[in-house]
Amino acid sequence: MSRQNIPQFLRYAIWFAHGKKSGYEGIPISFEDIEIDHIIPERVLYNPREPDEFEKWKEKYNLDNDFDIYGIENLCPSTRKFNLMKSDNGLYDETDAFKKYIIQALIKAKQLKPKIEELYNKNKKESDARRIKANINNIEDIKKSIKSANIDIKTIIKAVDEPISYDEITEIEEKRKYDKILEKYRVNGILYFNYGEYLELKDCIRYSYGKNLGDETFWIRLIDTFMDKIENDVLKKKLFYEKAFAMFKTEKEWTPIEIELLEYFKSIRNEGNMEVLEQSANLFNIFYGEFQRNRVISKLSSVIEIRELLSNALDSKILSSETHSRITQLKFKKLMLNLSIKPEDIIENNDMLVSYSFA
Repeated sequence: MSRQNIPQFLRYAIWFAHGKKSGYEGIPISFEDIEIDHIIPERVLYNPREPDEFEKWKEKYNLDNDFDIYGIENLCPSTRKFNLMKSDNGLYDETDAFKKYIIQALIKAKQLKPKIEELYNKNKKESDARRIKANINNIEDIKKSIKSANIDIKTIIKAVDEPISYDEITEIEEKRKYDKILEKYRVNGILYFNYGEYLELKDCIRYSYGKNLGDETFWIRLIDTFMDKIENDVLKKKLFYEKAFAMFKTEKEWTPIEIELLEYFKSIRNEGNMEVLEQSANLFNIFYGEFQRNRVISKLSSVIEIRELLSNALDSKILSSETHSRITQLKFKKLMLNLSIKPEDIIENNDMLVSYSFA
């Protein structure tokens, strides 16, 4: 008797993918009569006849080192009669009477594996949807079902007759994904200081302040760690943008990072990265708003000088850009910069001392 529990949906998918025939003999077989056989006997793992028995099977049938006895690539629909006759004879029968059947079954199982997985997942989702539908009375039931079942939202929406807000259900999956990533970083910290981790941190910190979860301080701390560990200048600027923007969105004062912020603006002088340029223009407009609210200590003269620096950087990029859409984007950012400070403020500033030099 097989020790592996093979779900009914997987049994059906294997049988159907094999054309409702035995994988060994190629003869038609009903679903009620099939046995799902391990082509290489599973006994080899838990009760080998000799210490290197599995290696001998792999060598004889030219199997990969990572061949999985419990994988779909080792499962085959069979009649009970053939299954009993085959037994261990694929290795221990000197006549090799079953060798051609086993080779044929292994080749076919490997070829059909993607199709079997697709059929299995499709049938299981449909079954889960039917099961969930039978127990759903309202939107709260749907939410609970999604939290406890491995099933996608669209399948449930199609299965349930009442109107459902896709956005409302999506929130559950997004929060579940966020919590999983949050737990990963709380336990392990940042393991790989690469662009993929940056994108994950970026998504999480934006989700946190967008949903008022209160985890922003944790993500900002991780960003600081990230910035300390990398040398890539563009990535550092993108990380700093996320940090500063998060502080603004959560109403934290910029005073503790104001020197960093001024250095960030200074570094944009010869910036060639389109995204960084756009982010710097966004930050400047916020920075000037914070200045007007007396939430930063910089003088107006410094603010105006920063604007000129960014405006020149945008001009340089506009001249070197080749596509109309990119030029339009950059011109819009420059327009926003020009509109951010009133002309009378610039005139009034002519007699003021510059508090921060970008020379």
